[in-house]
Amino acid sequence: MKKLTFVIPIMILVGSISMWMLNKDYSEIDLQTRWWITIGAAIFSGIISFFLLGSDGEKASSSPSDRQKKKKK
Repeated sequence: MKKLTFVIPIMILVGSISMWMLNKDYSEIDLQTRWWITIGAAIFSGIISFFLLGSDGEKASSSPSDRQKKKKK
């Protein structure tokens, strides 16, 4: 569940940058096609970030003393 706190903002960021770049540089492409490209980019980046974060996203939120206690066990 903690991974989603990182994945959702990444998807929103990629989607907004994608739409901005498509509107700026490729305005001759139909609006509906630009939306599909943006949606695909956001979903693809969300899937990639979900798997690349792995369990590191959860470890980043724990304190260093908690990690040392787990190592000693």
